[in-house]
Amino acid sequence: MKKQIKVMLAFAIVLSFAFTIPQIPVKPFRVIIDAGHGGRDYGAKTGQATEKDITEAIAQKIKLMNKDQNIEIYVTRNGDTFMDLKDRVQFVNSLDANLLISLHVSSDKDVASSGMGIYTYTDSSHYKESTAYANQLKNKLSENKNWQIAPIKEASFYILKNVNTPALHLDLGYLSNAKDKAILSSTDGQDEISNAILDYIQAIR
Repeated sequence: MKKQIKVMLAFAIVLSFAFTIPQIPVKPFRVIIDAGHGGRDYGAKTGQATEKDITEAIAQKIKLMNKDQNIEIYVTRNGDTFMDLKDRVQFVNSLDANLLISLHVSSDKDVASSGMGIYTYTDSSHYKESTAYANQLKNKLSENKNWQIAPIKEASFYILKNVNTPALHLDLGYLSNAKDKAILSSTDGQDEISNAILDYIQAIR
């Protein structure tokens, strides 16, 4: 009798393994943060504050702050290096990403110009997805009452036109505006922006 029970138990165990549904690995949500300019290309510049340094700092902060194993953050450059637009596009297109966010900083003769701006490309095959992502990003950034967020606009920037993934161009503010410059140049300001972008990525994945 005991032998029969052992045989039945062994058979039950075998059956339990036989009918176990294999778990399919979840593909991480892959985001590329493009730090605009770099190296000999300074971008916008006011005093010691440069677009290339600000975008690089924020891109790296977003990557380092991410602790979610279901999210992969890539950056187009590490350090103060020059990378032309074609190389950036080639890098982005090699990764099969879910989203590209290209970070930039503006400057204007009118020092009153301020605030963030989000751009998408109308003729992109991913326009519908990009627009949805842009609206979600605008809503997230608008939660901070210290930031002014402009209406979403369309633009034919080279990267937006040529990448094969949903893509956003994000202007973080104006170095020509004293208030924006203070935020963009400070560690606290950069941390706040980086956290907001990472929170947004976690919300949309």
